[in-house]
Amino acid sequence: MRILLVDADKRSSDFLKRGLSSEGFAVDVVPDAAEALDLAGHITYEALLVNGSLPERDALGILSSLRKQGCPAAVFMYSDHDRPGDKENAILAGLDDYLTRPTLSEITAHLYAALRRAQRLESSLLTPEELKWGDLRMDLDARLVYWHGNEIHLTKKEFELLECLMRHPRRVLSQEVIAQEIWNIDYQGHSNVVQCLMKRLRAKLGDRLPAHLIRTIRGFGYRLVA
Repeated sequence: MRILLVDADKRSSDFLKRGLSSEGFAVDVVPDAAEALDLAGHITYEALLVNGSLPERDALGILSSLRKQGCPAAVFMYSDHDRPGDKENAILAGLDDYLTRPTLSEITAHLYAALRRAQRLESSLLTPEELKWGDLRMDLDARLVYWHGNEIHLTKKEFELLECLMRHPRRVLSQEVIAQEIWNIDYQGHSNVVQCLMKRLRAKLGDRLPAHLIRTIRGFGYRLVA
């Protein structure tokens, strides 16, 4: 698994590179957003590790640029700080996870989980697959969503949330289940990441679909209904 580590702190990057290399990962290191995007444009990486101490416009800018380019790499941000809203904002922007003061073993576990998800996705794309719910259709091969034949533009996480709902129609999915399915993280009750993502998805579908398509089951979660 090849990883791009973006960290301007040499002491931190040297420590992580040694530790991850000892786990069998191939690690390239760059100090800033410009070099990260340049390398990612020429080399295929399975994951990026970005130090959250970079200026926010650079840290989240890397993520935004990669997603616009259609880069499928998992992107993780790590930081020694735990400022309110940082994690939620980053994850809603498309980050796979935001790690606060992580140990090397925690980072390694997240990377292996990302690799397993990528392998499952690659396996599922060997044959075209689509999901249908009434006039709503998801082309999982092309990663597109259609309503009455018209394409609806969703972000990566919005797409994954809708896919999660469509794979389990009529089943009530708790916020814990959704968080585990989409980010492979344990849901923290105080976090509003799932609610914010659901609100954004509903806003994009609201003018095209009946308002009751995604129903909130108070105290339990969400369910896709006919």
